[in-house]
Amino acid sequence: MLIEPSEADLTAPRFAFLVAEGKCWKCHVSSSMSAIWLPSYIEIDHEHGEHETVRDAVVLHYVGALSEDIWQQWEKVAPWIRYAHTEGSGSSYFANHCRACSVIQGDWFVFGVDGPFFPQTAAEVKSIQLLPGTGEFYGCASPSVSAWMSRLEGATS
Repeated sequence: MLIEPSEADLTAPRFAFLVAEGKCWKCHVSSSMSAIWLPSYIEIDHEHGEHETVRDAVVLHYVGALSEDIWQQWEKVAPWIRYAHTEGSGSSYFANHCRACSVIQGDWFVFGVDGPFFPQTAAEVKSIQLLPGTGEFYGCASPSVSAWMSRLEGATS
């Protein structure tokens, strides 16, 4: 879903797209997968008019909404990302799809223990490409923090 920047729950002055190779849960073929990385961000509570600045690098899960500019950039970097509904999560979000069989790769698989965005070694972290986005980030998603997220090559907080 596309939103206006004023509707975003998360904003960031900088962001990047991550790209890594994962294995499709259905056909088991290697497939490119992507995520959005923020070096820091502001979380906005529209109901109470509050803002919280978070200085941790995060990767976004269950990206439910993006500004049109961010979506256009991500679509160019990762054309296998499509807005879709997953039964497992019971929600709709921008999700990876296998490049071989087109099956949705739910965030459970992409960010889970065997997924490309759950690196266990320095070599696995180094294999993740960080592609800087242009402009400010605006979206609605669930941020997830882990120590590896600040060790990405090319990342500076």
